[in-house]
Amino acid sequence: MIVATLLAHLTTPEALSAQAILALLTALGLSSTAGFRAYLPLLALAIGSNIDSSVLPLQPSFQTLKSPPLIIILAILTLLEIAVDKVPLIDHFSDLIHTVIRPFSGAIIMAATQNSLSDISPWLAAGVGAVLALAFHTVKASSRPVVSATTAGIGNPVVSTIEDILAAVMSVLLIAAPIIGIILLVVLALLLVRLMIGLVRKIRGRRAAGVVPGTAQAAQGGRRSRVPQPVYASSGTDAANPSNGVILSSGSTLTSTYQPQAGAASPGVRPSPILQVPNVAPPVPTQSYPPAGGFVSDPPTMPGQMH
Repeated sequence: MIVATLLAHLTTPEALSAQAILALLTALGLSSTAGFRAYLPLLALAIGSNIDSSVLPLQPSFQTLKSPPLIIILAILTLLEIAVDKVPLIDHFSDLIHTVIRPFSGAIIMAATQNSLSDISPWLAAGVGAVLALAFHTVKASSRPVVSATTAGIGNPVVSTIEDILAAVMSVLLIAAPIIGIILLVVLALLLVRLMIGLVRKIRGRRAAGVVPGTAQAAQGGRRSRVPQPVYASSGTDAANPSNGVILSSGSTLTSTYQPQAGAASPGVRPSPILQVPNVAPPVPTQSYPPAGGFVSDPPTMPGQMH
């Protein structure tokens, strides 16, 4: 029922007019921008509605959004969010809290502005705005730990400043020049999708190589640590104590001694046992051989006797 009503409304001449399309795209863009900064797009919407209410008019139930006290509160919250996002570790905690706040801000923007969706159902428009803001927030919150792990937190303020600039520029352009702002938003969305694909492939590659992001191996560029190989030394031992080696025919025993490499941690693997070969004496010939110049049938000759 809702889908049929939505399609019927979107195909009307009023909804297909240039002004209605721009109003819808502007609301969608501001909701997406809320995924980076929760209060900055709301502040831009409130200020823009005060300057020219015909640019992006508000729904009758959201007229209090452009009141001066609420604008002051939004300005303070915007400065606090920008400042907190510059501090490493604390910015992760801020992203965790804003997982709920930023989609809520996107929902307010879509439901408060007069567009094709909010005219049909404010709840439907709020749901679309919340999904868009959550999508951009997910990209932001997922990429920040990677920046922290690869730059030891030094790159966090730089990335945060870039996000501030993008959110401010898009908020202003989406209200003052909607076409340019929408083009910029589409380009940014494509870049973010490409970034997410690259991060997913990088994480899968490191997991396949046995490297977990954020560990010492990841900090070394993904190189796997070499497992120390055992070194075997041979030594001759007494044949009476052949318990640790292989008995040789000479009575000595080849003993295997495990010696880990110097400075390397023990891999915790014991050398495999060596099969012991029993000491078998060589066979003694039982057949007598004739003396030199004699025959086998001749009896033995004592010294001084003649045959």
